[in-house]
Amino acid sequence: MKLYYNYELEERALGIYMIYSELLYESRLRADYFYNTQNKIMFEAMLELKKLDKKIDIVTITKELSKNKNSKWLPSGISNLLENGVYRSLIESIEVEIISLYEKRNFKELIQKSLVKLEEEENFDIVKADLIKNIEIKASDEIPIISIAECVEKAIEITEEAYNSNGKITGMESGYRRLNAIINGFEKPCYIVIGARPGVGKTAFSLELAKRLSNKNKMLYFSLEMPFEQLGQRLLTNITSVPLRNIKTGRVTDDTFNRLLYGASELCKNNCYVVEKENLKIEELVSICTSYQRKNGLDGIIIDYFTLLKSYKSFKDSRLLYNYISEELRMLSKKLKINIILLAQCNRKA
Repeated sequence: MKLYYNYELEERALGIYMIYSELLYESRLRADYFYNTQNKIMFEAMLELKKLDKKIDIVTITKELSKNKNSKWLPSGISNLLENGVYRSLIESIEVEIISLYEKRNFKELIQKSLVKLEEEENFDIVKADLIKNIEIKASDEIPIISIAECVEKAIEITEEAYNSNGKITGMESGYRRLNAIINGFEKPCYIVIGARPGVGKTAFSLELAKRLSNKNKMLYFSLEMPFEQLGQRLLTNITSVPLRNIKTGRVTDDTFNRLLYGASELCKNNCYVVEKENLKIEELVSICTSYQRKNGLDGIIIDYFTLLKSYKSFKDSRLLYNYISEELRMLSKKLKINIILLAQCNRKA
C-alpha cells in the first residue's frame, strides 16, 4: 500500500526556510501539512520566531525548540538541514508536493473510515453521503470565507473615511492633479499596467511618478534594463531641467552644477529605493518585496519593464510565462496590500 509522505522533501523545505527565512512570509505551508512529528515541531518553532520577528538560525531555533518537551531535535540534526539551501529555487514545487501529499493522506483516511462504516452500516447511501460531506468539509477548511455583513461593513468604513476626508484623495497621491481627480489616487491594493510603444518615454514617466509617489509613500523601483547611474541622471534631469546630454558629458557651469547638487539633496529626501538586477526572476521579486515590507514598510513598487521579468519555472511559450508572472504580481499586490505599477512594451504597430 502506498504511503503518502516524504521525509526528505519536508526536511528540504525546513532547510530552505532556515537559510532564507524571508520565504516563510509567503509560504503556503501549515504545521499540520508535515507528516513527521519532529518536522511539524520544527516548523512551528520557525513560525513562532517569525511571529516575534527574530532571526532564524541554529542558536535561536535550538532555544525555541527547548520550550517543547516533545522535541527530539539535536543541534547536529538542525545543522544538517542547512545542506538543503541549494534547493531554494524549488521551494514552490516542494510546497506544492507537501500539500498534495497532505491532501492524499486526508483523502485516504476518509476512504478508510468509510470502508469501516460500510462493513457496519447496511445503507450504502448513508455511507456515501457521509463521505461526500466530509470531503466538502475538508475542502472548505482550506478556503477563507467572509460573510456579506463583513464585506458591507468594510465598504461602509471606506465610504466613511472618504466622507471625513472632505474630498481629499484617499489613495496614494500620484503628484498629478488631473490624474488624481480621475482615479482618486492609487488606491491600495491595485495592479496597474502602463503600456506604450518603444521610445515614447515610459521610463522617464515612471521615474517622475516614483519621485512624486515617494514624497509620502515608501516605494521600490525595479530597474531591469537601465543601470542605476543612468536612472540617477534621468532623475536629476527631471528635477533640475538640466539637459540629460549635459549631465552625461559634464558640460555644466558652476551655477548648473549647484542646481544639480540642490536637486540631488531634494531627491535624497524621498522614500524610494532602486533594485537593479538583470534577469530578475518573479520569484525573487516576490521574496524581495515581502522581506522589504516586513523590515521597512512598503506602499508600492514600479517595475521597468514586464517582458524582462523571468521565472525559475519553464513554460512552452512566452504567453504562458507572462500569464504566470501577471498572476503572481496580482497576488503579491493583494497579499502585501501594495500598489504595483508595471511598465509594458507595446508593439510598434499598435
